[in-house]
Amino acid sequence: MGRLYIKKTHQFYANAKSERVRNTVSIRLVGSLIIGLVVPFVAIIGLFPITSRIEVSVLGFPFLYFWMFLWFGLTSVCLWISWCVFDRPYYVTESREKGE
Repeated sequence: MGRLYIKKTHQFYANAKSERVRNTVSIRLVGSLIIGLVVPFVAIIGLFPITSRIEVSVLGFPFLYFWMFLWFGLTSVCLWISWCVFDRPYYVTESREKGE
């Protein structure tokens, strides 16, 4: 299903002559990338110098380790939010077309 969906959407966007459709795709893609990739990247790599200086223990772990493990779960949450906000409506229409 995933390959078929990607192929159909790629053909739709490649054949789109409307500037509005192209702008919608680019806004959707940029927003999805920011929430799904940039936010976790900045939180882990960008804040690393700040979190490495903190001397506090959380649940018996140094704060830096706690921060890294916390972002394992939060990255999944960011990806889920990105999918719900930007991509879910397109999957719903795809499954309705198939009659599922």
